Amino acid sequence: MRIFKLTMKRHIMHAETKYFDLLENGSKKFEFRLNDEKRKNITVGDVIEFRCTENPSRVTISKVVGIKKSKDFEFLLRDIRQGAIGGIKKIEQIKKLNEIYSKEKINDYGVMAIELGKCD
Repeated sequence: MRIFKLTMKRHIMHAETKYFDLLENGSKKFEFRLNDEKRKNITVGDVIEFRCTENPSRVTISKVVGIKKSKDFEFLLRDIRQGAIGGIKKIEQIKKLNEIYSKEKINDYGVMAIELGKCD
């Protein structure tokens, strides 16, 4: 069993089954979110407990190994390989994120890519 540093925080996030499966099998190395009040406190070393939206008893835990911030998802995804987002086409990922978050909120808060790794 590995003991995490004392300052490590645990965050809970939800993901649709399609994305949860990719997070669970480790093929999706980045999670994209609004950089709002809830998420701006996420730091490298924290852990994220992902719960499947359609089946909340399904849980997978990832460690935050990096964070990238940007003004919008298009710019943020520019430097991330498609393979690192579970093979999802970037245009599809951007479209989905822009459906979830309004332009106003994106403009107000900016966005972030949370780079994920396995918890030891």
